[in-house]
Amino acid sequence: MTFRFMNYIKRSGRTEKTGGVIINFLNSPKFLIFLLLIAFIIIPAQALSPLWVSNLTEIDQDIQDTSGRHFLLFLAISDDGKTIAAASFDGSIYLMNETGEVLRNITGGNKSSEILSFSLSSDGNFLALSSVSSGPPLNPLNLPKNITLMDRNCEELWNHPTRTFVYDSKVSSDGLFSVFGDYENITCVDRNGSILWIYPVDALVLSLDIPDNCEYIVAVTDNQKAFCLNRSGSVVWENKFRSPYDIKISADGNYVCLTTYLRKMYLMESTGTPLWNKTLPPGTKFAKSGISYKGDEIVVRTTGAVLGYDRSGLLKWNYTTEYQQSLTHPISAPIFLLSKDGRHSIVAANDSLLLLDGEGNETGSFSFDEKIYGVAISSDGSKIAAITSDELYYFDNPDAELKDSVAVPEDNLQTTNTEEKTPPATETKQSPLPELIIIFSMGLAVFFRVRP
Repeated sequence: MTFRFMNYIKRSGRTEKTGGVIINFLNSPKFLIFLLLIAFIIIPAQALSPLWVSNLTEIDQDIQDTSGRHFLLFLAISDDGKTIAAASFDGSIYLMNETGEVLRNITGGNKSSEILSFSLSSDGNFLALSSVSSGPPLNPLNLPKNITLMDRNCEELWNHPTRTFVYDSKVSSDGLFSVFGDYENITCVDRNGSILWIYPVDALVLSLDIPDNCEYIVAVTDNQKAFCLNRSGSVVWENKFRSPYDIKISADGNYVCLTTYLRKMYLMESTGTPLWNKTLPPGTKFAKSGISYKGDEIVVRTTGAVLGYDRSGLLKWNYTTEYQQSLTHPISAPIFLLSKDGRHSIVAANDSLLLLDGEGNETGSFSFDEKIYGVAISSDGSKIAAITSDELYYFDNPDAELKDSVAVPEDNLQTTNTEEKTPPATETKQSPLPELIIIFSMGLAVFFRVRP
C-alpha cells in the first residue's frame, strides 16, 4: 500500500514531500478508521477457512488402488453438524466427529464392491446405502447388488439383495424407515430389516426424497413421471412432467419442489395441489433445488446463478456467478444444498466453494486445490463439510453465528395460482468485493488527498 502511494505522489510531481506525506498518512486517524472498515466489512464477507482437513483415503493403508476407484464420492452430515459420514466409491466408509476424529472406519477397497447411494439420518445414528459387487464388465446385470442399513458403529443391522442397481436411498431421522429407488421398484424397509412394501415404477428412479418422519415418499422416474406415496406405499398423487430431473420435499412433509431438464420449476403441496411454476434462466442445463423445513424458502442452483424464492413464488434474490455448475460423478454427493432453516446455501463449482445467506449475499468463499465432489451443511447452516477426491474439509460458518438459528416460518404467506407469473424486478447480486473496492478507493481519494 505504501509503495503504491509513493508511486502516486511521484507521478503527481510532489516527490519533495513524499517522506512527510507517508509518515502523516500512516499516523492519520483516518487511516486507522479505514483499516477498521476493511476488517469489519470486506474481510468477514470473504474469509472462510477450514477448521480441519483430513486425508481419509490415506487411512486405508492396506489398499492397493490399481483400479483407480478409491476416491471419495459420498458425504453427509447430521442436523447438529457433529457427525460427518463419508464414503469412497470402492466401499470404504468413514464416520467422524466435529473435531476430525475418525470414530469408525470400514475399509472396503479389497471387498470388490462399489457404493451406489449413501444417506445419513438427521440424528447421525444410521446409514442407509446401496452397493454392487465389482467384477468383469461382461455382464454387470448379474453382479450381486445389495441394500444395507448400518448403525453409527458401522455395524450392519440388515442387508437385502436387489435385482437391479439402486441409485438413490434415504433414511428417516430416527432410522425407523429406509427407502430405496432402483430401475424397477421403490422399496421401504423398517429398522429391523422387514420389507414393508415394494412399489413398481418400471423405470429408473432419477431422484428420491422423504421428510424427516418419512410420512411421504416423492420421486421422479425416467419415464417422465413424478409421484408421491404415503408411508404405507399407497399413491397420494401421480403426474406426468416433461423431462423431470430433481425432486425435494420439505422436512415437515408439506411442500414438494420439482425441476426439469426443460428449465421448469414447480412447487406443489404434498397432497398434489399445484401452487406455482417458473421458467428458469436461459442456458440452464441442470437445476438443483433446496427447500427449507417449512417450505417458506426455495432456492435453486442453475448453470450460472442461484435464485431464491418464497413460498408464494416471489423471486426474492438472484445471485449470479462466473462459476459454472460442476458436472460431478452421476452418483456422487450433492454439490448444492440449502440448510433446513432456509438461511444458508452452499454452492460448489469445480474447485470453488461459495456461501450465501438468506438474502442472496455472499458471506464466504474458499478455493480448493482440486475439484469438489460433494458438500454437506447442518440444519442451521453453522457447520459445513466438503470433499475432494481424497480429502474432507470441515468449516465453521461465521455468518450463522450472527443469526438466530431458529427459522421463523411465514405462516401467513398466500399461495398463487398455477399460472406462471412474471417475476418482479429483483436486484441481481454478485460478490460484493469489486463494489467495495471502488467505494473504498473513492474514500481514499477524499480522505488522503494531498494538498499543496
